[in-house]
Amino acid sequence: MTALLSARDAAADCMSDCQSGYHSCTAGFNERDCATTRSICQHRCVMRSVSKYGAIAYSPSTGGFGFSFKYASRPDAEGRATRECLRQVNKDDCKVEIWFHDACAALAEGESGIRAAASAPSQDIANRAALENCKSDNKGERCEVKVAVCSE
Repeated sequence: MTALLSARDAAADCMSDCQSGYHSCTAGFNERDCATTRSICQHRCVMRSVSKYGAIAYSPSTGGFGFSFKYASRPDAEGRATRECLRQVNKDDCKVEIWFHDACAALAEGESGIRAAASAPSQDIANRAALENCKSDNKGERCEVKVAVCSE
């Protein structure tokens, strides 16, 4: 709840700055230019506060993958990752392995082909978690990160 409130507060502060900038702009400037500048400023505030989703899709038969980031919804992120995977491998066995929201994710695969994915606040932590999960799922065998991406 705290993170949500601070994101809202930051967006409100940003909007207030845009509004005050607009009022100071109108003194001696073209009203239309000032309104356009305010609109651009407000758009940046909104986009900064929008949640961002991402996903990783994987083809077990080929080892190919697709990923997405900076999407406004989970279905959009998953759809894009799947389409990217399908485009790359030209097979229809691409499946979303993980989706993430305002975070990073990684997909690791062991020598036997067993995969594990993880998401975390940073790419480094997501990579380590995916590798640890993969090693555990693969009974200690060597694993490698196949793809890593952040939603931002």
